[in-house]
Amino acid sequence: METEIAITGECVLSSAGETAFALCENIVLGKKITQQIDLQMYEKEIASLNTGPRELYRIQKLLLTAFLKASHAAGLKMGLPSPERTGIFLGNSYGIEEFKTEFFRLYKKSGPALTSSTLFPFTNANSLASWLAIQIDAKGPNLTFVGGSTSSAEAILAACDALVADECDMAFVGGVSIIDNNLSDEFYASGFGYESAGMLVLEKMKNATLANRRPIAILKDQQRTIFTQEQIEKIMHKKSVSGVNDEAPGCFHQDIPEIVYLGNNLGDNVFSYNKNKSEITKEQDKFFFLSDVIGNVFDAAGVLGVALSADLFNLPKNTKWCPFGRTQESILYSNIGSNGSAVKMLVESPAFTRKRK
Repeated sequence: METEIAITGECVLSSAGETAFALCENIVLGKKITQQIDLQMYEKEIASLNTGPRELYRIQKLLLTAFLKASHAAGLKMGLPSPERTGIFLGNSYGIEEFKTEFFRLYKKSGPALTSSTLFPFTNANSLASWLAIQIDAKGPNLTFVGGSTSSAEAILAACDALVADECDMAFVGGVSIIDNNLSDEFYASGFGYESAGMLVLEKMKNATLANRRPIAILKDQQRTIFTQEQIEKIMHKKSVSGVNDEAPGCFHQDIPEIVYLGNNLGDNVFSYNKNKSEITKEQDKFFFLSDVIGNVFDAAGVLGVALSADLFNLPKNTKWCPFGRTQESILYSNIGSNGSAVKMLVESPAFTRKRK
């Protein structure tokens, strides 16, 4: 990707606060936090928008709150600069789970007389992107990705593509993983840790500069790879896969002197970085695995990883904990899911980007 994409705003909601770093730091330092977010804290923000007469579902409240916080962080206090040129890209595999459960319970009880063509779209996960677009008056592209652990990472890639293709000037990219009693026990048994909802504000670097919006991080490059079932089985069984990433189409190779890996999902052995035919090893203190700290965050993983990268570029000097031991200037974030989808994104600090030029 030749065009630099600026991250001008971000928010990650959890019971620990409103940043990905706060969630990680609280867990690492042994502070007690709850799995579920207390939505009562954000009722005032939610009430600031006219969302209609019906009570919003939990997932809608989380996404709306994350959007409002990220917008504020980007300095968008007077609404969207250009609604017609604003896109929504979400990672969410489950849709409005409470609505689906309620609908199908009533459907089973009442039979076909209950059916309505206006209700069926809301059983689809993509309804969330459409709903959010309507709420904030965003009239650009809106898409929801349902790839599980790589959902919001793929949403980031799609948003960057839309920006580069001039399909929109600004993109809001979100991911959410909720605690819901309607979800199966297998969902929680697979390592789910904490409820989280994240939102990034993305725009072309030149547009952010013209609008005097200061980027908190720069997306320099992204690539998506599809692993075969055989490769996935090797990864899940933690066998040696040192050549898997390098052999797969779309492998990320970038000769950067100071780069660290931030990864999520499926264990430590998936991540290899080929720099002059040599791998960065974990002993070099260049790795940090998000899932080792906060558990599996599923659909929110992509957004949380990029948001954490941005947080690490802007840490105050008196910070008690840093995953790499010191502040970094570039981070390669890898996100891989059990469906074979793997996304890699190079995130840089704005200062480092300027220095390289």
